[in-house]
This record gives sequence, C-alpha cells and structure tokens, in this order.
Amino acid sequence: MAKKKISFNIYLFIFIIICFLTLILLYYNKNINESYNNLNNLHNLTVYNSPFKKIRLGKENDGGYLIADIPDIKYDLLLSGGVNDDSSFEEMFLDKYKNIECYAFDGTIIKSPSTHPKFNFIKKNIGPNENATTTNLHEFLNSYKNIFLKMDIEGHEIEWLESVSEKQLNNISQIAIEFHNPYSSKEDNIFNKLNKTHYLIHAHGNNNSGVQEYNGVIIPEALELTYINKKYVKFENLSLNTNSLPCALDQKNLSSRKDIDLNYPPFVFI
Repeated sequence: MAKKKISFNIYLFIFIIICFLTLILLYYNKNINESYNNLNNLHNLTVYNSPFKKIRLGKENDGGYLIADIPDIKYDLLLSGGVNDDSSFEEMFLDKYKNIECYAFDGTIIKSPSTHPKFNFIKKNIGPNENATTTNLHEFLNSYKNIFLKMDIEGHEIEWLESVSEKQLNNISQIAIEFHNPYSSKEDNIFNKLNKTHYLIHAHGNNNSGVQEYNGVIIPEALELTYINKKYVKFENLSLNTNSLPCALDQKNLSSRKDIDLNYPPFVFI
C-alpha cells in the first residue's frame, strides 16, 4: 500500500511539473507572438548596423546628428530644412565635405544664422507645393544626384515626403531627418517609400518630447533617423542593429533630462 502511495505521489508530481512547464511555454509563445506582431507593424522602422563608421556633426546636445561617414563619397549638395538659429551641423558638414554648397530653408526666421561662405539661406518653408513662401525642393532633387538632406521641419516632413517621387529620393545619398509624432497607420506609406531607396542605420529619441505607444511598442514623439542610400551597400551585407541606442556618440537634446531608451525591436535586436 505504501509503495502504491509513493508511486501515486511521483506521478502526481510529474503531472504538476508538466502542467507548469506547459503554462510557461504557452506564456512564452504568447509573448513571442505579440512581439512578432508588433514588429510586423513596425518593420518599416527596422534599424540596421551601419556598414560605415558613424560620426556626429553639430553642436553639443540639440542640433547635432549622427551620420555615416561613407568613404570617398562626393556629395554635390547639402539641403537643409528648418535651421532656426542653429547652423552648426551645416557649417561642420561644409568644413568636412569640401567643394559643395548648402541651401538652407526656414520661413520662420528673418535672416541667415550663418556667415559661412557656402551657406545660402532662403527664407521659405518646406512643404508639398512651390510658391512665394514655400518650396518643395523638387528643382534641387531633379538637378543633383548625390545630395545630403538634413531636415527638421516640425511635423511637415510627412506631407513633404508625400510629394517626393522615388526617383527624386534616389538622388539623396544620405538623410538625417526628425519625425514628429511619427507613428500611426497613416505613416506606413511614407516609411515604406523611404525603405525602397534607403536603409535606416540610426535612431535617436529627442528627449525634448515624450513617448507614445503604437501596438505595444514605445515610439518617441520626436524621432531622429539617419538613412543611407541603398546604392552604397548590398542587403546581404547588412545585419539587424545590435548596438545600444542611444549609443556613445549620441547626446541628450535636453541635457537636464534622461535620454530615451530604444533598446528593443525594431531599433535594437539583442
């Protein structure tokens, strides 16, 4: 009788262990599926390891951007949208990459913030149309083939990108752009358009703003992104980003606040 009781207790213990492991597996699979679904929703914000060294141009804290230092690249134009009173990025870029001109646009300020000889200020905002107060940059995008674009136009980037063709985007070698309130389903087409011609190689959350949640993924309300043109790297040579974000080169936009952690997919894959 004692042997039967011991045997029953052993079977009961094994049954409990099996049930416990089954519950763990179900919970794990549920989380995996949720993460997979969330990642599918945000696949167009997938960050890849940069095939080139990253450098930071611009002043300390707000105003600087991380870009890929592509060897032997010959930019033929720097386009800048939304300079306000800070031209530090543009001036450092012009000093590093010689023999090009910068055309900087901002309709919200009265005069040029820079005295750099290659910095050309035009008092216009950037948008989808071309008129006396706004430019869509299409003339530049059609005339140059190796453009660097830096853009921070306070929420108008989506409507401007809607006006740009894939052919025009392909004339941009590298993009440093800040998206404002960047993610809902309406932006899918814009990020998909960018991903046809470019790879996303860096992301940084501007801590001057907060964060929002989209399908379970935390997205900064102001998101700084760096793209490189696909002509500089083959997809088979790319890998998903495994480096922490923010990285050592990143700086807080607002020094008194904690930086925004992006160490999760689709920004970081560990």
